[in-house]
Amino acid sequence: MTSERQFDALLRSWLEESAPSGQPQGLLESVLTATGHTRPRPAWLVRLLDEPMPETGRPGLSRFAPLALAGTAVVVALVIGIGLFLRSLNVGPSPTPSGQPSPSELAGPSAGPTSSVVSGPAGVWIATGTMGTPRSGHTAVRLLDGRVLVAGGSGANNEDHLTSAELYDPDSGTWSATGNMLKPLAGFPATLLRDGKVLVGDVDDPTADEPIGGAEVYDPDSGIWTATGKMLMTGDTATTATLLRDGKVLVIGNDGSAELYDPDSGTWTATGTMTTPRHSHAAILLPDGRVLVAGGHAPFDFPTDSAELYDPDTGSWTAIANMNAPRDVITATLLRDGKVLVVGQTSTSSADRWAELYDPATGAWTATGDMARPGTSYQTATLLSDGTVLVAGGVNGIDPEPPFRAAELYDPDTRSWTTTGTMLEWRVGSPATLLLDGRVLVAGGDDTPGSAQLYVPGSGQ
Repeated sequence: MTSERQFDALLRSWLEESAPSGQPQGLLESVLTATGHTRPRPAWLVRLLDEPMPETGRPGLSRFAPLALAGTAVVVALVIGIGLFLRSLNVGPSPTPSGQPSPSELAGPSAGPTSSVVSGPAGVWIATGTMGTPRSGHTAVRLLDGRVLVAGGSGANNEDHLTSAELYDPDSGTWSATGNMLKPLAGFPATLLRDGKVLVGDVDDPTADEPIGGAEVYDPDSGIWTATGKMLMTGDTATTATLLRDGKVLVIGNDGSAELYDPDSGTWTATGTMTTPRHSHAAILLPDGRVLVAGGHAPFDFPTDSAELYDPDTGSWTAIANMNAPRDVITATLLRDGKVLVVGQTSTSSADRWAELYDPATGAWTATGDMARPGTSYQTATLLSDGTVLVAGGVNGIDPEPPFRAAELYDPDTRSWTTTGTMLEWRVGSPATLLLDGRVLVAGGDDTPGSAQLYVPGSGQ
């Protein structure tokens, strides 16, 4: 046996006897291969290793084996440690939140840890902890520490308007109660402010005889909700809220009015009126600081193809080119290249097959890729860590019978759609929230108001 083969045999023996049992599959062979590529030796050293030792008559390799194996052990330990670390990143707990947990003493965690799973190429959905309070039509926002705040909405019977709120911990996959809102609020979606607090509001309190235009702010450090300035809108419910680059929040009412919330002063001020009053529209902040608003209902019973831009520098609105089709139940997603992907139900059957892209540089709308499930009104769209867009939750006009549990992925590079893992349960009235570790949380909804599930991106994403 040559000295190299003896070295390999000794190394293999040590690896099999001493390496951790949890080392990734194929790691031992990778280490042996790596050492084979890094073992070139000068001729004099080879002769020295092959010459027998006078006192034992054994090959000279044995005199250096302990030192060689000791050095190799250090390298192997580092390789195994790195391998285990990378393996743990595949689908594992997210980083430990840096913020303090809510001081709520109302309830403990509602369920055990999230089950661990390794996704396939297409991505999978897995169950996670059950919500403490079943709800639908609620709002959800990811906090700076990675937890998810869920608040308000309607109860299990879709009649009770809730003041309760709870927090989802991605590390443990559990829910815990936090402070209740001051009153039921089911208006514009929760907006994460730059200081880490959350703004929630409603211009129409469903429990009051008269609309009151209330708004309140949640403090994650204390778990307490505090009333803030009264909104100017008092006649109808706001649809969208958009955080601007200066830290203010643009809220749009159903009558075409709009106003700005200033977190520093806690006050609201009017801004320009929209060119086309609408509701159920989509609003998205563009890279240049303007806000794109598209689609929705205008007037109230008819979907519209109109779109417009808000300029925060002037406080004015400008109509832009119309979309290729009227769209309601609409989502807008800002892609990495600055374009905006719009998905939504249309009144034109042929247009149900495709989505649209808005290019701020040219002001033009273009159709993009036939969707895998034409006729679907997806209610959520989430930009994933790899730049693809996950759409999920909703109904299908061609196949209206529940359970409709399909989900799709849009690839901006190829401008194409592909199906991905099937949802565990049908979801309507449930927001989707991107977690810090790249998974997506979908919780509650009309048919399954208490359960929650996670989308785990596939290995190819």
